[in-house]
Amino acid sequence: MLTNERILSIAFSRRVNGDYCQKEGIEYNTLILRDDTDEEELSLLRDFNNVLERFRLSRADACVLGVIGYGIRGYDTPLLSMKKRYYRNYCEQRGSKLEGIWNVVDMNESTIHVDLYHFFKFFKHLGLETLKFSQIVNFYSSTCPELPLMKTKLVVSEDPDKKGDELYKLWKYDRKRFEEYALGDVFNLQIITEKLIRDNYKVPRR
Repeated sequence: MLTNERILSIAFSRRVNGDYCQKEGIEYNTLILRDDTDEEELSLLRDFNNVLERFRLSRADACVLGVIGYGIRGYDTPLLSMKKRYYRNYCEQRGSKLEGIWNVVDMNESTIHVDLYHFFKFFKHLGLETLKFSQIVNFYSSTCPELPLMKTKLVVSEDPDKKGDELYKLWKYDRKRFEEYALGDVFNLQIITEKLIRDNYKVPRR
């Protein structure tokens, strides 16, 4: 259950040129919380807002039409909605209006969200023990070795009750490994999504 957890990072990717399933042409990055305070979390959201504005201005016809993620319907999307309410009250209590995050709000509330977790639920024939994203990455690494998936070491527990605490400790004490973890997830999701699109949503068999 979400309880207004602190956002430690925002990782994102998009293809700007090149062919699907190739590393070249993918823009990916992660914005990392600088300090465990409300002021810095709001600053993080504003930094992401600026990234979305840059995306919008990069082409005359560019806008964020959809967001693809893994598990976003149960975590990322409701958490961002929670943050909008929290920081609107936060600013009102200080005699100001919430500003500088409306691109983020539009992305969260006015675009199409595709949660690949719910896509993979219907592929029982894959024989996956769980639907954790690391299992999906391992599946594609073994069945599609030509994909340039990042072979990052698993640095946090797969147990959802422990994962949050371990990620927080990683963020606090080892920012480099924390950034590698976040970037690996978003890059691999980009490649797997492109593989699905290129193959007309057909999932390979073992």
